[in-house]
Amino acid sequence: MKRLPWYASIEDYIPLVGEKTVERIILKAKRLRDLKLLNINSTFYGGGVAEMLSSLTLLERSVGIKSDWRLIQGSPDFFSVTKKIHNALQGASIHLTDLKMEIYEQVNLQNAIRMDLDQDLIVIHDPQPLPLIQHYRRTCPWVWRCHVD
Repeated sequence: MKRLPWYASIEDYIPLVGEKTVERIILKAKRLRDLKLLNINSTFYGGGVAEMLSSLTLLERSVGIKSDWRLIQGSPDFFSVTKKIHNALQGASIHLTDLKMEIYEQVNLQNAIRMDLDQDLIVIHDPQPLPLIQHYRRTCPWVWRCHVD
C-alpha cells in the first residue's frame, strides 16, 4: 500500500523513541488486533482533543486496531449547557436547571439514535457525550478519558 504523507503510522515514531520501543508496541498491539474501538467527542477541530484523535485513530489503525471516531451533534443551547459542565470540571460552581438537564439528555438521546455503538471498546473524550451510555446495553467497556484540567 502506498504511504500517504499525512497518514500517521507507528513507524513514524522510531526517530523519537527508538526501534525497540516501536517493536515492543507493535508486539503488544497484536493482542488487540481487530479490536473495534470507537472514540467519541464533540468537535472535529479545536480544543486539542480533535487534533489528538486525528493522529491517534490513524496510529491505532497502523497497529491493527479497528479504530474509528464519531462526533456528536448538538444545538447552541446544548453546547451552552455543556460549557457550564466543562467549567464546573475546572472548579467553577454550577447550577443546572431541569430545563438545562433535559436539553443535555435529549440531545444525547438523539445522538444515540443516530450512532451504531456495536463496538468492543468505547472511549468518550468530552463531557458532552457522557449520557450516551444510558441509551445502550453495556456489552462492552466504556471509558471516559477526561481531557479537561
